[in-house]
Order: sequence, then C-alpha cells, then structure tokens
Amino acid sequence: MKRKNNRKTSSNVVEKQLYHYTSRYQAEQIIEAGYLELTPSNLIKPTDLRTVRYEDGNYGTVSEISDPVKPVVWMTDSLDGSEEYTKNPELKQRIRISIPMKESYKFWVVWAKKNRMNKQWFKDFTQNSRYGTWYISEDAIPLEDVLMIEDLTTGEVLWGNPLQSSL
Repeated sequence: MKRKNNRKTSSNVVEKQLYHYTSRYQAEQIIEAGYLELTPSNLIKPTDLRTVRYEDGNYGTVSEISDPVKPVVWMTDSLDGSEEYTKNPELKQRIRISIPMKESYKFWVVWAKKNRMNKQWFKDFTQNSRYGTWYISEDAIPLEDVLMIEDLTTGEVLWGNPLQSSL
C-alpha cells in the first residue's frame, strides 16, 4: 500500500509534503551549503547545450543561454523517485529530501504556462514524464525548511528527524 504524501502537524492539521530527489554526492553538497540551490528551470529550450563532467564523476549538460532564465528548485509530490527521473535514474533516485509544502511553492504546470513556456518545448520537455507531480520554488530552500534527508538505499537519515517527517 502506498503512503500518502501528507503529514500531521502538532495541531493535527494535515500538511502536504513534497520531495526533492538527488544523488548521495549532491545531498552532501546540500548539507554542506545549508540549502537546496536553484537550478535551470528549462523554461527556454536550450540551443547551446554542452556536456560537462561534475566533481562526482557524473556527466550533465549545461546551457549558457537557457540555464540562467528563472532558476528554480525542483520538487515532486511523488514518494517514488524512480517514477520521476527516467533520464538519469542512478543520479536522482538514491536520496529523498522531504519538504513541507509552502504557499510560495508553485505547481510547475501552472507556473510554466504563466511564464509563457513555448507549447512545443513544453510537449518535448514533458514527454514520458510525470510532470503532473512537479512543483518548484523560485527561491533556494534552506535546510531549516527541510524535514529530512534520507538515503533510500541504506535507510540512513543524513539530516533531520525521521519522526518529524513520518506520514
């Protein structure tokens, strides 16, 4: 049975919970920095992609043109990261960061339309994705706003209190 992505607060109010999935290396960088940093929003189709190798040995693509446009922190309401990241599953499925929903977080589909994402690029970008689960923050998310960072492979809690995040 699948758990719902809600938790009860101390006043028994049900609060929606969101998740950010990442690699172990990136989780360590997040903890060291003290926040989840902004990343490309993909509002504009990149036309100048180039491949780069990151410090952890993994590869990614960057665009000098589209990456700086309205950067965001990506989140989902899906408890299963394997359903979210089909392009680089080994990079994005190991660590789950649990974050309580805030009024400032936005449902990505509405946000993308409000920000005039090209319709064809929207279709291309969301192909074979569960984009109906995506949320964004236009601001970096400090660790104070994070409930828990957990390694789904080992069960280790890297940050936070597992009881605070229980659903």
